[in-house]
Amino acid sequence: MKFNLQAYIKIPLFEMPTGHHYAEIRVNGMLGTFLLDTGASKSCVGVEESPQFSIIPKEGPREAAGAGSEKLVVHPSEKSSLSYEKHQLGKLNFLLLDLSAINGSLANEGADAIDGILGADFFYKKKAIICYQPAVLYLKK
Repeated sequence: MKFNLQAYIKIPLFEMPTGHHYAEIRVNGMLGTFLLDTGASKSCVGVEESPQFSIIPKEGPREAAGAGSEKLVVHPSEKSSLSYEKHQLGKLNFLLLDLSAINGSLANEGADAIDGILGADFFYKKKAIICYQPAVLYLKK
């Protein structure tokens, strides 16, 4: 399969000491650190970080299932604008959830905290291509 990479926005990826990759993008104009997680069905932002990104919950909390056995409490949000440098990446509804356990695990491994997670909903919508050598995220313009 061939791709015209000129039809894509190129976003550099960074690797954490844990081996996870992240991108730095803007949500509602504020720069944030977002872990890439192709196994996460929905993108999320930490509930504690939501005010800095001006993300507004649109309904009360609900339970959601994660990859583990524990239930997660999430707050669906209104659409937020995403951008990278001069490129508008569109709008996305994030789930707001407590990222303290994830950030605690990252800190134990010497990694910095994240503001959120980019999940499959975002990758599908943007027809994403993840390239690990070099570490780049390509998003359809």
